[in-house]
Amino acid sequence: MVKVAVMALALALTPTYGPVSVEAQDPGYQYRSMPALQYVSYTEAGQTKQRFVRSFQISKDDGSLVTRVQYHVGGQASMTDTNNWKPALDATTGRELLYTTPYAKMNNTYRTATGATATIDEQVQDGHLMRRVSTDGGVSWRSYTAALDMSGGAYLGGGRAFQRVIRLPDQSLVMPFYAAHATGRYASHLLVSTNDGASWKRAATVFKSDTNTYSESSVARRADGHLVMISRYDVVLNGKRIAHLGSRTTNGPVNDAASLATAAWGPLKAVVVPGAADETVVQGVAPVLHTMDQGVLMLVFGRPRNKITFSHDGGATWSAAHSFYDNIPTAGCTDGQPAGDGTFMPCSSLGSSGYTGVAVTSPRTAYIMGDNCHTNWGCAGDYSYPHGRDDKLWYSTVVLS
Repeated sequence: MVKVAVMALALALTPTYGPVSVEAQDPGYQYRSMPALQYVSYTEAGQTKQRFVRSFQISKDDGSLVTRVQYHVGGQASMTDTNNWKPALDATTGRELLYTTPYAKMNNTYRTATGATATIDEQVQDGHLMRRVSTDGGVSWRSYTAALDMSGGAYLGGGRAFQRVIRLPDQSLVMPFYAAHATGRYASHLLVSTNDGASWKRAATVFKSDTNTYSESSVARRADGHLVMISRYDVVLNGKRIAHLGSRTTNGPVNDAASLATAAWGPLKAVVVPGAADETVVQGVAPVLHTMDQGVLMLVFGRPRNKITFSHDGGATWSAAHSFYDNIPTAGCTDGQPAGDGTFMPCSSLGSSGYTGVAVTSPRTAYIMGDNCHTNWGCAGDYSYPHGRDDKLWYSTVVLS
C-alpha cells in the first residue's frame, strides 16, 4: 500500500498523484466493477483505529448482479492483495453480508454520533431505505429500515441514494437521492435526516427538468457554508447517449435542516473541466465531491476514463483533468455499443465503468479505486482494450501539498 505523506502547510495546494496499482483478476468472480471505497474509524480495546472498507459488483451463477462488501486488514498491508480483504458479515446470522443483504453498498457511508460506521443502501426497498451499522470497523453489520418521506416532491417511486452523506453544523445529515418524476425523466433531490440516519425526508429538489434526466449526484459544503451539488444528466446526440455534468450552488450558507429546506439555489451551470471532454460541457458519470483542506473542492468522475479535478474558487472553475486509468478501446470500435433503447454508448464510454471509490484519509490525502471493465457491456464487442477484458480493480492516491 502506498503511504500517504503528511505535507507541510502551503498557500496554494496542488495535487501529486501516486502510481496505479492493479489488483489481479479473481477467477471466483464473473464481474468486479462499480466499486466504492471508504476510510472508517472504529474503537478497539479503547484505541481509535482506521481501516478501509469497500464494495464492488459481482455476478451470481444465474447472472444476476449483487454486491460484495469487504474490509481491509489495515496497517500497511497491500491493497491489491486479495488475501488482505475479508468478507463483511451479517452481525445477526454470522453469514457473509452478501448472502443476507446482496445490495448493500459503501457509497453512502458516514460516522454516527456514537462513533459507529453507518451506510445507506443505494436501492429503495418497499418504499424505504436500508441502513447498515457497524461498531467494529466494517467487520460485521446490523441492518435496519429507514423511513423515506418524499412529501412535496413529484415522486413516482423507486429511486436511488447516490452518493455521499455530509453532516451540517447542527448535526443533520444530507444525502443526494434521484428518482422518477415523469415518464422516462428523473430528478435529483437532497434528503435530510435529523436522527442520525434512522429516517430521511426530502428537503430540496435541486435538479429537475421535463427534457433532461438527472441522476447520480454528489454534494459538498464549501468553506463559506454554501452547498454545491453536481449532477449527471443524459442527452442523446446523433443517436449516441452522452452523460454530462451540471452544477448548482446555494445562494447562502446552509447550517441546518431548516436552512436547507428554504435555501435558494443559483442557476444550473455546466461543469467545464479543461482536457476532460469531447464536448464543451464535460462528459461524466458518478461524480464524487469532497471539500478538502483550505476549502479546495475535489471532484472525481468517470466515463470516458477515470478523472479528477480541483476547484480553488468554490466550483466556479476547475483545473485541468488528470486521468488515473484508461481502458477505452483502441481498435475495432466505430459506432459504439447498443444501449438497448435504440441509442448507442459511444466508443469513448466503453471499458472502465467510470464509477470510482474515493476514500479521503486526511484533509489533504485520498485513495482512489476503480475498475477495468464496466459490468456486462463495458468491455463488450470485438475490440482491442489497452488493459484487456479481465475483471480487475485498481488503486491510486492523491496528495495535496
